[in-house]
Amino acid sequence: MIRTLRFLFCILLLHLTLTGRSQNKRLSSLKIVVDTAQIWFASGVLPIGAEVTYHSGMKRRTTGYLNGNLRWQNMELVSDQGKLNGDVFLIDLEKARLNMGKVEIMMTCAHDTSSHDKMVLHLPKLERIALLIPEDIKLKPGTTFTPDMSFYYSNGQEYVTAPWKPGSFVKGESLRLFYNKTELKDGLFQVPNNLIEAGDFVTLSAVWKEDPQIYDVKIYAIDYDFTESFKLFLPPALDGKDGRGGGDDQNGVDGGDGFDGMDAPDTELFMWLSDSTNTLHVQVTVGKEQKQFSLNPGIGKFELDIRGGKGGNGGQGGRGGDAGINVNSLGGIGGNGGNGGVGGKGAKLIIFCDVKAEKYLPQIHINNLGGEGGAGGMGGLGGRVTSIDNSSFFDVVFPTRNDPGYQGWQGEYGPNGQEAEIQLLNSDEVKAKREQKK
Repeated sequence: MIRTLRFLFCILLLHLTLTGRSQNKRLSSLKIVVDTAQIWFASGVLPIGAEVTYHSGMKRRTTGYLNGNLRWQNMELVSDQGKLNGDVFLIDLEKARLNMGKVEIMMTCAHDTSSHDKMVLHLPKLERIALLIPEDIKLKPGTTFTPDMSFYYSNGQEYVTAPWKPGSFVKGESLRLFYNKTELKDGLFQVPNNLIEAGDFVTLSAVWKEDPQIYDVKIYAIDYDFTESFKLFLPPALDGKDGRGGGDDQNGVDGGDGFDGMDAPDTELFMWLSDSTNTLHVQVTVGKEQKQFSLNPGIGKFELDIRGGKGGNGGQGGRGGDAGINVNSLGGIGGNGGNGGVGGKGAKLIIFCDVKAEKYLPQIHINNLGGEGGAGGMGGLGGRVTSIDNSSFFDVVFPTRNDPGYQGWQGEYGPNGQEAEIQLLNSDEVKAKREQKK
C-alpha cells in the first residue's frame, strides 16, 4: 500500500513539473519591432524584429536587428507587400502603392499561434524635390555632369541621392530633367561652351513623373575663369600733413587734408576676331602703355580694371599743450584731424570692335568706378590739466586731459567713368586704328 502511494505521488509531482514547464513556455504576447528611422520607403529595405514575452515574464528577441537569440525559423511572417529575407523585410513598393500606400505585416510564433501581432505602415508621400549641383562640380563652360536631387517626404525625412547614377534607390526614370526646354533623357547635362551666345545663365528643371505638380526649377550663374586681366596701377594721393603740437596751454594744430586721387587716363580697347585661328584678340592702350591678350571666343572673360586713384589720408591733429606749471588752466585742445582726399575719376573708355566680334563683347568686364576716398585723420590728444596733487600715482598714469580734436571726414569716392563708347568697324579698320596708337 505504501509503495502504491509513493508511486502515485511521484506521478503527480512529475505531472506538476511538466505542467509548470509547459506554462513557462507559453507565450503571453508577441510584438513586431521595425526601424523606421531609415529610408525604408525609398529603398524597400525595412529592418525588422520580434519580441516575445512568456507567461513567466521572460522575454526573448529575434536575431539580427534586435540582437537577440530567438531564431527566425521559430517565427512566421505573412505579408502581401513583401517578404522576409534574413533579418530584414523586403518591401515590394509597387504592391504597397497598389494597396493604398499600406504595408501590412502579420507575425506569429511557429510553436504557439495563440499570440500574434499585426503592423500597418503607410508610405509617406513625396512633397517636394530640389535640384542640387554635386559638390565637386564647378559650373564652367564645357563641364558635364548629372545633377543630384533632394527628396522631401511627408514624414519629415529627406533623402539626397544621384538618381542617374548606379546605387540610387530613386531612379532617374522616375524624373524628367530639362535644360531650358530640351529634355535630357539620360540626365547628363553639359554647360554650353559658347556661353556668350547661350547666355550667362543656365536653367535646369526636374519634374516628378508620377505627379507633375512636384517639380523644381533652378537658374545657375556660370562660374567664369578670368583667364586674362589688365589692372591700371595708380599711386595713392599724398596724405595731409600732421598738425604740430601746441605749446603750454596752446591748442594743437589741425592736420592737413589729404590730396585728391588721380583721375584714370583715357583708355582705348581694340577687339577683333581672327577667322583663321578662331581667336579673339584684345589690346588695351592706356597712355603709352599697351597690352595685348588672346581669348577663346565665348569662353572665359577679360577683366579690365581702370578705376580712379585713391585719395590721400587726412593728417593727424596736433596734440594740445599741457597746462603750465604755475598756471591754473585746462591745457590746450587737441587739433582736428584732416579730411581724407576725394578719389580720382574712373577712366573714359572707347572700344573699337570688329563687327564679327560684337557678340563677344559680354566677355569684357569693365570696372571704371571712381577711386576710394582717403581716411580721415585722427584728432590730436588734449593737453593735460593742472592737477591738485601731481604726486598721486593715478594722476601720473591717467592724467586728466582737455578735449581731443575731432576726427577728419572720410573722403568721398571719386566720380565713376562714363559708360564705354563702342565703335563697330570691320577688322581692317580696327587694326588700322590700333596701328595709329603705336
